[in-house]
Amino acid sequence: MIFGRKRKRSSTLKDNLAEWREIREGKRTAFDPDEGQEKDDQCFVVTAVYGTPLAQEVDTMRTFRDEFLLRYQSGRLFVSTYYRVSPPAARFISSRRHLRSFLRAVLLAPVVNVVKMTRSRWSHQPATRPSVNHPVSHPPAG
Repeated sequence: MIFGRKRKRSSTLKDNLAEWREIREGKRTAFDPDEGQEKDDQCFVVTAVYGTPLAQEVDTMRTFRDEFLLRYQSGRLFVSTYYRVSPPAARFISSRRHLRSFLRAVLLAPVVNVVKMTRSRWSHQPATRPSVNHPVSHPPAG
């Protein structure tokens, strides 16, 4: 999948890497209007800002959407509106490196951090285990 769009089944790893290189170099956009949509994975603006659908921040926001927003009528209305409005915005953002950096620092990083910090209040799944870079300290034995 590229930016919430279904990929053609015949793609190889080599094809995907070449496509990502073209996107990164600005030779093509991340959105192909000929590709089909798959509603479950659409996180257009967050993906455009972070540059990959594999970013941890994209997963965080997808989880927030699925586990919190979609539980409530107002959240479903927000998500529905987002699906209509965000594809053109994401296309615009994805081709502007400085805008992506600005939006990441000023808007999305703070939002993603708040979502992460409040996860225990809205999620029905346990938080992920700490990464190797941030080990849990254990009291000394004895």
